[in-house]
Amino acid sequence: GLDAVVRDLTDRTPSLLSPDVATRAHEVARIGEDVARALHHAHQLGTLHRDVKPANLLIEQSGHCWVTDFGLAKALQYDGLTHSGDVLGTLQYLAPEQLDGRYDARSEVYALGLVLYELLALRPAFSAGTRSELIDKIRTGRCEPLRRVVPAIPGDLATILERAANVEPSRRYADASAFAEDLRAFAEDRPIAARRTSHLEHAWRWCRRNRALAGTTILALLAMVGAAVVGWIAYLVTDEARSHAEASAQQARTASSRAENNLALTMSAFEDVFDSLVGPDPFHAIADDSDDEGGAVVALRAPVDSKDAAVLQRMLTFYDKFAEQNAASPGLREQTARAYRRVGGIQARLSKLDAATSAFEKSLQLYRDVHERGVVLDIAAVQQELGQVAKRSGNPAAARKWFQDSLRELENDLTGRGSHASRLLRARGNYLSATSLEMRGGGPFGRRGQGPQDNEAPPGAGPGNAPPSGTGPGAPGGRRGGREGMRESREQLRTARELLAGLLLETPEDPEVLLLEARVLIAEQRAPTSRDQAPDPGPAAKAIEILEKLVQRQPDNDLYRYELADALLPPPGRSVDVAVAKVVLGHAEKLVTQQPSHLEYQALLGRAHSMIGRQLRRTDPDEAEKQLRAALAVEAPLASKQESASPRFQEQFLMTRVDLARLLSERGKNEEARTLLSQVVVQLQAMAEKSVALPRAFGDPDRLRDLADQLERAGLSAKSQQLRALMERRGR
Repeated sequence: GLDAVVRDLTDRTPSLLSPDVATRAHEVARIGEDVARALHHAHQLGTLHRDVKPANLLIEQSGHCWVTDFGLAKALQYDGLTHSGDVLGTLQYLAPEQLDGRYDARSEVYALGLVLYELLALRPAFSAGTRSELIDKIRTGRCEPLRRVVPAIPGDLATILERAANVEPSRRYADASAFAEDLRAFAEDRPIAARRTSHLEHAWRWCRRNRALAGTTILALLAMVGAAVVGWIAYLVTDEARSHAEASAQQARTASSRAENNLALTMSAFEDVFDSLVGPDPFHAIADDSDDEGGAVVALRAPVDSKDAAVLQRMLTFYDKFAEQNAASPGLREQTARAYRRVGGIQARLSKLDAATSAFEKSLQLYRDVHERGVVLDIAAVQQELGQVAKRSGNPAAARKWFQDSLRELENDLTGRGSHASRLLRARGNYLSATSLEMRGGGPFGRRGQGPQDNEAPPGAGPGNAPPSGTGPGAPGGRRGGREGMRESREQLRTARELLAGLLLETPEDPEVLLLEARVLIAEQRAPTSRDQAPDPGPAAKAIEILEKLVQRQPDNDLYRYELADALLPPPGRSVDVAVAKVVLGHAEKLVTQQPSHLEYQALLGRAHSMIGRQLRRTDPDEAEKQLRAALAVEAPLASKQESASPRFQEQFLMTRVDLARLLSERGKNEEARTLLSQVVVQLQAMAEKSVALPRAFGDPDRLRDLADQLERAGLSAKSQQLRALMERRGR
């Protein structure tokens, strides 16, 4: 394989090609001619190879080269000469037009040009640290000129390869046969077609091939030198005028380039501000760092407060004005969309859901106006974020619509459908859609709350940025018939698991894939089953193991820690071990320290205190009372906040007061117990008068009757009667 030849030359070991550049140039030309003619023959038979690279070109001891491995070949008669569809082949040798789904015979001329470049330079024409950087270099043709890398290379051969690997297909050789002819012309020291050859150069080449006759001819030419002097003077005058014209044109190009560079520097500076405040964009970490070798780097989310969000909002005001003045700049439009997406994620983490929705909608609108490159992954990721915000806002119908729109967007993206970021987003979309369903009589996944928004952006990745899911499973979703909804949710979870299985084979240590796998496992374990079927603890145990590893690797990532704490909590109606509850409490305290304004983290802290208090009620009443009072201190502000209208916080606060009242009654503190119970009844009546649905825990007739009996025992007969009247009015 030519890849082995390159390694031998690089390592200075014996090779089939000469280490001397001048000699190797002619050897490479012969190899290129062999390969070009083979490819042309395949093209005439209606076949594109689709993966031309050094490893697929085998050289014999005699120097003859063979084209092998037509594993990705595509028959021309089925697709026409230009192929539109998935991007196949090895990334470093892809032609720029392949990134847009176009491929024809000139694309293989381009790939062969890069192979011959590598044989001469002993390094690939394009290399980069990340996938996105490599794609950007390929798209713009930013590789170092061969003459600069190998100064000793003959000029004609460098010109041939520059034409073969031109970014514009129309400026390459029309087919592989024309490429082969030029390589043969170079090897035989004849004029090449890649550039116009001057008469003087024609003469010089002729002299080199016919040395005896050339000597006689030169004597004759000397007689013409005198007459040529006058012509040369005229030429010099003309050349000076041309140089002045070229200098003026170069100044104009320099000014234009300077303006573009200034714009790029400005946008880069803004991106640095974002990264310094909230950490790198997670969606683009997915797109950039999930490379072919299975590596992945997670973008850590830095804690953010209201002051940081205010700074970012002022930046967006500038973005708007800047975008208006530079409306013709596609890069600015996309950068502004990305900025709004990140601000939406930040607002969601601060539980400012209306502001998050507004930012995400602005981002989506801007992305839809980007036509210069494909932004399907960005659009789908933003739709998923909008769905998660809608779910947290108590609007399950809107949430489900956003999730379904995202899945349709990804399904229709034929070009990027097989990419890592696209499959991750499709898996996440199926998971989110499944966990947004709600059966009659209760949610299917039994989760107590909703998790943090885990992606400030979509990324993307890119793709996500791209991008990860945010809210946890089990938030109120669109109501479906029991069995129908159960089947639909299980089918979507199964689809998510299949996609994740493929991703894990490629990138087994990718933290974003592992996190989503843990979420799907928990959702499957909490999904409803038949009454005689006990829940399988296996998926939950595996999910906890995954999440513990993620937290151990990234202890400052608040998302991983929240997911682990939530996974440790038991399904509703089941008791929790005190030791486990204390572990959850430790995680919750760390989360609140990291993000003190995050409502979900505060709610988790209150739940942990409540669970410990309930479990210690019989064995350690003093500690139980201390824990329940700590829970009330956390939950009271949550329940009273206008922005947290979700009944989950109200329910949690009511339940803690009932538990504390029961404990106080048992300890003889009857007056405070009666006060707490009275407050519970007053709050339930206020919710009924406002036609607000009662919290799910108080929708159970048995629980309400138990509360009424507790009121009677506490000597609050009037409150008990009020509660029973409320039960009758609500049809309980």
